[in-house]
Amino acid sequence: MNEPNLTRPVLVAIDDDPGDLAHIEQELHKRYGEDYRVVCEASTEAGLEALRRLEAAGDEVAVVLANQWMPGMNGTEFLSRAHQIFPTAKRALLVAPKDTAIREPLLQATALGHVDYYVGKPWRSPDEPFHRVVTEFLDEWTMVHRPGFVALRIVGERWSERAHEIRDLWSRSRVPLEFREVDSEGGKKLLARWGKGSDRLPVVILFDRQALVDPTNEDMVDAFAESVPFGVNIRKGQLTFDLVVLGAGPAGLAATVYGASEGLDTLVVDRETFGGQAGTSSLIRNYLGFARGISGQELAAQAYTQAWLFGASFCFARAGKVLRRVGGELAITLSDGTEVVGRAVIVATGVSYRRLDVPALEALQGTGVFYGAAVTEAQATEGREVYVVGGGNSAGQAAMHLSRYASRVTVVVRGSSLSAGMSEYLTQE
Repeated sequence: MNEPNLTRPVLVAIDDDPGDLAHIEQELHKRYGEDYRVVCEASTEAGLEALRRLEAAGDEVAVVLANQWMPGMNGTEFLSRAHQIFPTAKRALLVAPKDTAIREPLLQATALGHVDYYVGKPWRSPDEPFHRVVTEFLDEWTMVHRPGFVALRIVGERWSERAHEIRDLWSRSRVPLEFREVDSEGGKKLLARWGKGSDRLPVVILFDRQALVDPTNEDMVDAFAESVPFGVNIRKGQLTFDLVVLGAGPAGLAATVYGASEGLDTLVVDRETFGGQAGTSSLIRNYLGFARGISGQELAAQAYTQAWLFGASFCFARAGKVLRRVGGELAITLSDGTEVVGRAVIVATGVSYRRLDVPALEALQGTGVFYGAAVTEAQATEGREVYVVGGGNSAGQAAMHLSRYASRVTVVVRGSSLSAGMSEYLTQE
């Protein structure tokens, strides 16, 4: 894994109106100038030239803003070309007040993935609606590219199935992590610092305080829970609840929020972590209340936090094995032998990915063949050709996300079209 670029990331804005551009530049400099470089240009040609210079210098561009109505090249076309130069940069159209003509190009550009959102041009100082969009973009960008605090450091082999499973588990849990290959300089230093060898991998280091050698998911979750309040599993000594929810995907978390908010003592059990299949989606645009779209990880993390704030308890890395009636209550035996009791049980166990039924591929799972791992493995596909097998929304979201990194993405679909299993907005994109 390459060392991160420690120069200041860049914010780019393009507008051919001198007054608007000056105001945009002033707002960006005043609010972000200490931590980010601001580059403003008055034409799309100058903007593309600036982006190429930044790319050649090895700089990182976090956000690109562009006015739609410019001579020579409109804003949506410019942002599409900017995406080719800096595929991970967030992109937004700058919209002037009362610009009624922007609707159609904005909808089309959003459907095709040429822009991430729009932002009204600042017309006062400070313009908080303008900064709200820019700040959300920066939060999303830095979460991936400048995570800062690292909770877990993993040392292992790049194409190890178990190393992939661990990265996937914690990535879906929105836990900032760092992966070092065992034969890299960083990996060797970490093992030496903790007195661990390379004969048993992976090694997982939590909060730079504890090193676990080839740990189970239970080992990691329990150690993590001891260090942070949001990691609390079953409250000590409590094994009886009003409501037990099996499954912490969107359905299970929704049931938990409603139950806990009504005062029910609620426990959620999941064999992995919160989020379910939704947690592997890079972007969900058709979920009520999130006009700009939201990643499956963020949606799940917010639902989990909401449930936790209502007092729900959680038991992760354990599966429900046996469900039986005991008098007027229901008892669930978990995979670690613990038995919990509830007055009511909701089963929200979701679905599992169907296998391709190609025996030769099973041996490669986690070592080049992945199920639902577009977010976890995206950066590792940089410069590589990737095949996405499937024709549903998950496949479409995975293909669009992977295209930011891979040299080529091919979607393999058994059917004659995408319309049978994929939402219209994804089909168009």
